[in-house]
Amino acid sequence: MAQQWHRMNKATPFDERIEAMRMITPPMFKYTDADEQGTISSLYNALLPIRAEGYDWTKYPPFDNLPKI
Repeated sequence: MAQQWHRMNKATPFDERIEAMRMITPPMFKYTDADEQGTISSLYNALLPIRAEGYDWTKYPPFDNLPKI
């Protein structure tokens, strides 16, 4: 996770920061960015499981449908 934050911190163009965020080392975070030209962006980056339809989610969740990392 520290390597991703370091790369995001040192990246100059926006494209480099987005590329660093694709590492997705923290399971989820919200990132807001602005540049000198006034461009503001916000990104919610997360790895979330795909929930099966029709399952009673008040029970223990099945762990067989988690995304492959």
